[in-house]
Amino acid sequence: MRSILPSLVTLSLVMMTAPGASQTPVNTGAAGGGSSFAGWNVGYAVPAGWQVGQRYGRLHVLASTTQAGAIFVATGLYSSFEEMVADLGRFYQSMNLQGMPVDQPQQQTIAGMRGLTAMYTSTDQMGRQVLGRYVAVLTPHGTGFAVLGMTTPEQMTQLRATVDQVVGSVRAQAPQVNQQAVAALAGKWMYYAGRADG
Repeated sequence: MRSILPSLVTLSLVMMTAPGASQTPVNTGAAGGGSSFAGWNVGYAVPAGWQVGQRYGRLHVLASTTQAGAIFVATGLYSSFEEMVADLGRFYQSMNLQGMPVDQPQQQTIAGMRGLTAMYTSTDQMGRQVLGRYVAVLTPHGTGFAVLGMTTPEQMTQLRATVDQVVGSVRAQAPQVNQQAVAALAGKWMYYAGRADG
């Protein structure tokens, strides 16, 4: 059953490299080390036996030679779990899957921050069931950290523990301010609240 996940990873990577998508493929993620999102000031520990296989903008794909499955790690500007779950839905759609919640999402404290956990089920193109363990964390800096582990039902217990380990290691600070963007917007602006009759 391990064979469905390479196709999921490949499909998701193909979808993430559509025109306009930022990509920086790397194969140097240190197994058992740490990883972070440049500019976002969000980092996490890479579990032993896993490595960052690919980096695509604000998405990291973790791969393992010892566990079946794939772990997708993402960050972004979020003010609510609804926004994060909406992004999760778009991610499932990009993989031509429809993720359906198995049970009611649960809110809890994770790594000292507000967290949400949920389990999703979907069916791949070959008709096989794929489970997804989703954990989202809202940082106090207006960012979010999301982890989705996908594997077969038989392998989910082991992958679930790994996903929880990744999320438990998250550390976040305020994102960096893009000074070039601030400079580009600097100057005099005019506010107009009227209307035009014509």
